Amino acid sequence: MNSPEPQSYRPTLVVGPDDAGAYLERLGITSSVLLEALEAGERRASEITKFHPVTAAGLTRWIEVVGVLRDGLAVDADWIPSDDLNRPVTTRPDFAVSLSVVGGDELTGSLGADHQPKAARRRGSATTAALRDQLELITVAKVLEAEAVAPLTIADAVPEGQWFLLYHREKGTGKLFCEVSKARDISDGQFTGWLVRVILDPLTFGGADVAVRPLDEGGDDLDFKITDAG
Repeated sequence: MNSPEPQSYRPTLVVGPDDAGAYLERLGITSSVLLEALEAGERRASEITKFHPVTAAGLTRWIEVVGVLRDGLAVDADWIPSDDLNRPVTTRPDFAVSLSVVGGDELTGSLGADHQPKAARRRGSATTAALRDQLELITVAKVLEAEAVAPLTIADAVPEGQWFLLYHREKGTGKLFCEVSKARDISDGQFTGWLVRVILDPLTFGGADVAVRPLDEGGDDLDFKITDAG
């Protein structure tokens, strides 16, 4: 994994795998639902071959994770799916917490308060609008105000608002790194830091010698490169 860049703000609260399950329960999220969704995404991505479009593996993984996650949280805890501005989200029944799915970079799922994962691909206007929503801005401002007195700790109230399930399939290792995190802000379609990162144990799918490896390992789906043929 790459070395983290230095950050100017207070360290992020990083909740390690040993405490992740209990912390997520406070958000109303069951770890087993997350794992089921991530495993389903791996299976679907592994079905994609070189004959599919180059974006297929990453897109297929994301679609499956979103679908299984939203279904699981609806069955497990009555979470409510929505698609405002075509952005798939699932929201807790009290509307205080929402969760969406994002492919992350190589710092996803890494421990360290100075590690600040990025989205593998810049987010669209719908994600920016969600993070600039008035209630979301008030929620983040309250946390930052409290941080000015003392850093956020695992014993403090869990911040509400917008949360993200990030995942990254590491190239050549069979490992899928993942976390559930709350962003500080977003700029130009990219996350600029995190208030809280809840790190899950990485999932391992057969290791480096597995016969069929998903084509999106090492990153999200690929960009098209358009060249002038004339």
